[in-house]
Amino acid sequence: MVDTKQYDIRAICRAYFEIAKERYSVALLAKLLVFIVGILSLFPIIYEYSRLITFFLVITSEFLSYLSDKNKVIAETLLRKLDAQDSFGWSISNAEISDIIVNCPSKSEKLNFKDTYFASKEGVGTKRALENVQESAWWSKHLAKRMGHFYLIGTVLFVVIWLGVVFVGIKTIHNTNNLSALLNILVLALMLLFSLSLLRSMDSYYKFSNAAEKIEKTIQQLLGTEDIHEYDAIKIMFEYQLVRNSAPLLPSWLWKSMRDNLNETWQQYRTAK
Repeated sequence: MVDTKQYDIRAICRAYFEIAKERYSVALLAKLLVFIVGILSLFPIIYEYSRLITFFLVITSEFLSYLSDKNKVIAETLLRKLDAQDSFGWSISNAEISDIIVNCPSKSEKLNFKDTYFASKEGVGTKRALENVQESAWWSKHLAKRMGHFYLIGTVLFVVIWLGVVFVGIKTIHNTNNLSALLNILVLALMLLFSLSLLRSMDSYYKFSNAAEKIEKTIQQLLGTEDIHEYDAIKIMFEYQLVRNSAPLLPSWLWKSMRDNLNETWQQYRTAK
């Protein structure tokens, strides 16, 4: 029999998110390797095996992306239940979490580790729910915006370098074979740009940030009123969860790099309210 009380369910939720992020990262690496193999295939040394290697890498990338999405769904589902429990006191039954505990991808994450996830000092109920969602949306707004900036910078650099190579190549390369090889590399580079979903990811992160900011401001207005209904809190909580569920994953390294600054700023922000 599984004793669910000995486990930190939020730690297990984090474990699922970490596995999803790791698999997504490896899937991106596989796509990058497809580009590298494509360049190397221009040379006779691996030309014979390039198609087989490319096929293997593409299959690997798609499979890992599928596994990443699957783990993200599990993590988001569990996170919704945990947020509702912290906000409204809605308990998570042993039947709901037993399978998640048994199938947890990392045994080490099952250790009993408790920490304060939300900063709200309110008791369970409508106001705590709104403050929890507001805090989470505020974090998401800044993390997603920073990630969107990274993708924007990366995309601009990619395009500038690509155009620079085109310009220099046309001006300096006169040998037909060398020019043909360069054109093949440039085509592969464009395929990599779309394969890595740089433009789509940039747009998704900015949309996530804007949606989170809108929700944060809506909650601020609700908290400024005297009559707050539970219905409004539940509605906006699920609205935010839908936005978060459809958004791309936020890298752990980004969260770790911004964590201290955001925590300190949030405490000052709450004190000033």
